[in-house]
Amino acid sequence: AHGLTVILDRHRPDSAAQSELWYTADYSEERWISDWQMLAARYASDPTVIAMDLHNEPHGDACWGCGDADLDWQAAATRAGNAILAVNPNVLIIVEGVERGEDGQSTWWGGGLVGCRGDPGRARRGEPRGLLATRLSGECLRPVVVLGLGLSLESVSG
Repeated sequence: AHGLTVILDRHRPDSAAQSELWYTADYSEERWISDWQMLAARYASDPTVIAMDLHNEPHGDACWGCGDADLDWQAAATRAGNAILAVNPNVLIIVEGVERGEDGQSTWWGGGLVGCRGDPGRARRGEPRGLLATRLSGECLRPVVVLGLGLSLESVSG
């Protein structure tokens, strides 16, 4: 594979537009999980596919650990990640943050990781198979503090 590795990214549920949540009226959570399981099985023996980014930039009403089954991105990502790992235990699961912090303050789509600090979620049996991710693009490519984690663009860019 010429030294290349691949991260599969679920950027949007269909060709229409980005969705704030991991499901829509036409694309259920069950379908989202089963589609990920299908891809996990398909690429389980392909060493170039190293990770799966579950949903691009959760935003709007998406929350981290709020307990609302319709909005709790941490819980949904845990369900999907565990389903994927049941099919392919070697792939990394990438979970982006949500737009709003614990205090309700808006950050940017997929950027809020403050809620993850106390409880990042767990893969099945506590295996270290997950990565927390944030997006820095466009307007965000300037000096910023990365949401309460004590990181700045300067500290992570070398």
